Amino acid sequence: MKLLLCTATLLTLFLPPLSAFAAIQEEAHQLCQTDINQPPGDIRSTSEAHVSPLEVQYIDSPSELINNGQILLASMRSFAANTIRLDDQLYTLEELHFHVPAENTIDGKRYAMELHLMHRNSNGELAVVVVMFTEGALNKTLERLWQSLPSVLEKRATLFTPVDINQLLPADKTYWRFNGSQPSPSCLENAVWVVLQHPLTLSSAQLEKFMRAVHEHKSASVRPLPTGNDEKSRPAGSDLVLKQDGDPIHLG
Repeated sequence: MKLLLCTATLLTLFLPPLSAFAAIQEEAHQLCQTDINQPPGDIRSTSEAHVSPLEVQYIDSPSELINNGQILLASMRSFAANTIRLDDQLYTLEELHFHVPAENTIDGKRYAMELHLMHRNSNGELAVVVVMFTEGALNKTLERLWQSLPSVLEKRATLFTPVDINQLLPADKTYWRFNGSQPSPSCLENAVWVVLQHPLTLSSAQLEKFMRAVHEHKSASVRPLPTGNDEKSRPAGSDLVLKQDGDPIHLG
């Protein structure tokens, strides 16, 4: 069992104001367009603040990857084995998903891939831990995960080699933090975003393999950029979603 402590710095987002809407679905649609807290956005790392540490406790491994023709999912053996603690609130890991290219930018830079680790507390509030990936050295943890990427025709694949989720986090876990909406499709606002400052790497071959596996789902992970974002267009994206249920296993 591993217990990780993270320090934090406060970020500022330069996004337009939120409009009010009567119907929830209309609100969700409009939030995706104009929400002041709506990622994706450009993260500015200029302001610092002392924020309570983030405690990470991941002890379970994904067990299966599933390609449902829309997204790639991976079930996990335990629903409650992986948790984080933020502001004295315990959040349980519900799913992981990778976005290619990254949804958010940092000081104008868009990374090759972005990992979202989705957590929820007992009040239904969402906390998203974000890890950026840049092209570079081969990532051994992703390599084990990518070995089982199923095609659309294969539908699913079992992960026989345990994957330590802790290895999908950088050693230096300093982070930025902001409030925002849930990731698509809902775009409704009730999430805390914790963006780790230090990226990991993946090789160009690993990035290409991921894109080949999900190339038919490129629009699944990309939400509209908020109005007023400096970026006029963005490439189509792909995503891999990992969910969890079942009995826990423990990694050494």
